[in-house]
Amino acid sequence: MIINKERKFLFIEIPLTGSWAVRNELCTYYGGIPILHKHANYYEAKKLIGNSLSDYFIFATVRNPLDVMVSEYFKLKTDHKQAFSSQDSAKKLLVDYFDYKKFEYIQNKELGFDNYFMRYKKRIYSSLVDIGSNKFNYVMRFEHLQDDYKELLSKLDFIPMRIVPVTNTTKGRDKNWEKYYTSELIQKAKIICGPFMEKWGYKFPSDWGEHKITTIDRYKFNLLIYVKAFYSTNFRYKNDNISLFIRKIRSKIFN
Repeated sequence: MIINKERKFLFIEIPLTGSWAVRNELCTYYGGIPILHKHANYYEAKKLIGNSLSDYFIFATVRNPLDVMVSEYFKLKTDHKQAFSSQDSAKKLLVDYFDYKKFEYIQNKELGFDNYFMRYKKRIYSSLVDIGSNKFNYVMRFEHLQDDYKELLSKLDFIPMRIVPVTNTTKGRDKNWEKYYTSELIQKAKIICGPFMEKWGYKFPSDWGEHKITTIDRYKFNLLIYVKAFYSTNFRYKNDNISLFIRKIRSKIFN
């Protein structure tokens, strides 16, 4: 999370949406300072800053979840930046014990994307960007990040210094995420990603056919946001015994 207290802006970093590149630009050229931890959510910022947070221009990034899940898989498969294999157990727990167990399983079973998707994508999809999103002033889209970033700087009354460099790219994957979705995966993807894509204005590929989002799916989606907000605010990034225990239990339930 990046803040500038003088210019009153707060950047909430969403995983796998180009946030690392934006973070670097804000800190290098526009007086941004890291606070809390990289993927802190809105409510963590609210606890820290208090009611004055309403004076800040809050922004984040969003990305098509169908693309996100492909990158998520390949980061685990390729041990992106040795995020798992080079850290000791305690640090792995802080990164995400659940993701570490997924990494182990993928490596041991040599899972392809289709097997990974069918095993781990069982719930309605939501993202960190959903937490407190009604308080955001602006959300940039990964799909046209350069244009949105330029518009962001205009809103903040900054002069653009340069375009956002491409950093932290995922190795081993094709840029065309559609090729990874078989007919079996497509049917499941429409169910679990439908509410998120509806909320953020994304569309399924036209050749995937129609999909009707049910009231129950929308309810599950909104409920999951509340659960995720509570979990990420209170347990996800803490190193006390209770938080470590809850992360291990979560891993056993969903692995």
